[in-house]
This record gives sequence, C-alpha cells and structure tokens, in this order.
Amino acid sequence: MDLQHYCELSCVVQVANYRELTAVKSKDEYFCVPNFAALGGVFFSLYIYSKGRGAAEDEQVSLFLGIQTSKPLLVYWKIAVVAAQEHLPSEAFEIGKGGSATPREFNEIVTGSLFCPSKLLEEKGFLSDGTLYLRIQAKFVHKNRLDSPNAPDLEIRDTPRHVAQLCSDLGAALARKDGDVVLVAEGRELYAHRVVLRARSSVFRAMLDTSMTESSSGRIEIVDVAYATLSWLLVFIYTASLPEEAGTPEQVEPWVQLAKAADKYDVAGLANLCVEELKRRMSTSNVLRLLIAAESFRIASLKNACLQFATPCEKRMRSLHDQREFDDLGADLVRELFIFAYGTGKRRTTNEKEKEFDGKTTWSDLSKAQLQRACDERGLPTLGDREELTARLPAQSAVSESFWEV
Repeated sequence: MDLQHYCELSCVVQVANYRELTAVKSKDEYFCVPNFAALGGVFFSLYIYSKGRGAAEDEQVSLFLGIQTSKPLLVYWKIAVVAAQEHLPSEAFEIGKGGSATPREFNEIVTGSLFCPSKLLEEKGFLSDGTLYLRIQAKFVHKNRLDSPNAPDLEIRDTPRHVAQLCSDLGAALARKDGDVVLVAEGRELYAHRVVLRARSSVFRAMLDTSMTESSSGRIEIVDVAYATLSWLLVFIYTASLPEEAGTPEQVEPWVQLAKAADKYDVAGLANLCVEELKRRMSTSNVLRLLIAAESFRIASLKNACLQFATPCEKRMRSLHDQREFDDLGADLVRELFIFAYGTGKRRTTNEKEKEFDGKTTWSDLSKAQLQRACDERGLPTLGDREELTARLPAQSAVSESFWEV
C-alpha cells in the first residue's frame, strides 16, 4: 500500500498469561508480542520488561514499541492499559506517548521506555483474568510527506473520559442483543433499539414512526446492504466509531459499501469518515475503482481526490490507461479524467473573442462536454453534472454584453 497519506493504527493487544510470564522473569528480561499488527508495509511488535529495565525502579513495568520498516517514517504513538471487559475504554490508564526519529533502512525503531507501576495493574483490576490488555494507537507517514502543502495531522487526540464512557455504555447495549427492533440482512439478524435508531437516522426514524410494516412488527428487512456492512453501520450509530476489523488496510470495497449505506440511511458523519479513510487507502491499483464508485454514489469530494491522485504526471496516466478497470470508466468519466489531466488544449484567456464559447453563449444548449470545455477555458472546475456546470458559468454575461453593444 502506498503511503501517499498518513496511516493510522488503533488496536487492543492481549498479553495472555501475563502473571505467569512475569513470575519467571527478572529485571532486564523481557517477553515479546511479535508482529501484532502490520499496516502499509510497517510491522509492529511489543517488548515488555515486566520487572523493569535499566535505570527504572524495581516493580516498574517497562514497555517498548518496536516498529520495523524499510521506509523513512515519522511515527507518533500512544499506549494505554485498558480494562478487560468488552475491550472498551470504560477505564484506561495511559502509559505514554511520543514520536520517533527517522530509522535507517531495514532497521527497527524502538520507542523510549514507558514506565507503569506493577501494583497499579493489580489495584485497578486490569489483571482480573490474568491477561493484560493494551490499547495501542499510532500514526505514521513518509517523512517527505511532511514537506507537502497538504501535510497530514499526526496528533493523536484524546477522547474526553465522559464521552468515551457514553460510547462504551451504548456499545455494551448493542452487544447485549436485547433490543426491541430486529434488522435482517442476508437472512441474519441484528438487534437494535428504536430510540437509538430514531435519534441517529432520519430514515430509520421514518420507518419506525409511520404506519409502515416495520413500525408495527419491529422487524426491518434490509435488502440492499450486506450483513457485515450493516453491523458496522450499527456500531457507528451506537458508538460513533468503527470496530477494529473495519481497519483492514488492503481493502477499499467495504468502505465504499459502508459509505453507500451511510448515505442511504442518513447516518451523520459516517459517509465523510469513509471518504477520508478511502483517501488514505488510495493507490494506483484501486483509484479507478474508487473513481467509478464516487461517480456512482455522487461523492464529489472522493471523486475530486481520485482525479487529483490519478493525474499528477504522464507516467501515472499511462499506467492507469493500461489497467482493465480503465475500460469500465465510461465515456463521461474518461472525458473528465483527460480534461482534469490536460485541460481542453486551448489557451485560457479573458478575451471573449478568443474563447470557443463566448459570453453570448446559451449554456443550456450545450452538451456536457461543451460545458466542461467552457468551464476549463475560464479556469473553472470541470467536475459535476450539466446543472452544476451551467451554474458555474456567468449566467448574465450575454445580457450585459448585448447591453453595451447597443
């Protein structure tokens, strides 16, 4: 996966049998959780000195985050111990956070030592089942991306405790499967609560408030959304976040389907989240599929991002032209792609006499391709349907020019 944008990792690592492992270790001895995550060609491991290391006081747990990569990266990270129940942040103890220097090729970054009192893990009940749970968050990016005008924001922001508690409680309510509404997709059932669905989706609210069959039966058949997509949609409706399994970096289709479902059921914020995630996952191998999806679902921001990614140079355009997906674009998308890359081939000018379409043109008489050329020669965006293109062009220019010619 190309790191054209930043990559973000968020996961919970289980260290099973933590007490037993600690019992056989001495100070300066560690045990390792190797390659617990991999993203964008970067591999993460965790080194745990359960009885301390070096200058650390006795009974101070020292943790090291190992990051193996062949790329010059800048990495920001944060680690917290979390409660075992539901792996949700109802209670968490932050151990440390920070950033890394640039590694040498095929070297391993190991973050600075992080200290946590051993007795704190027991006192706060973090080892109630003998397993240690660590929530690890990291953002990383090619170092040279930070010099670009659209450098990503790598700061890892904390969720206020009271907000995290609300999300945790609602997530637990969803997990109990005791709701008063049943959603059915692909023959499988998901339980939810009327009050939550009504509050978070205008479409579900309409279904449940009217005399439709769904309102009286409490059973809603979802025929155009896959079960997995619907389950992610519900998780977001309840917690304003997505489950860990939604983060598979190689796949984009699940995010496209989730954006489509979010738009159909009017779940605020989710479609934008999906679009931002798709932008981060965009690569030369999937940009044409994303462009087709953006056109199909009328997601203008994703479509514009695809066109920008696809057209920075002649070499990339040629490589995309050779892909089989290029044949699936359709005439309109191919035209937009080439106009975005090369313009119309005409010199942009403010002189009306030199324009292909002067100010006396009746825009409504033009085809979409002609409207795109008219926009392009005026330096206006060429994306959108006929109505959007027409709206960008100066509606009163013909009237004003004829007035001055009289």
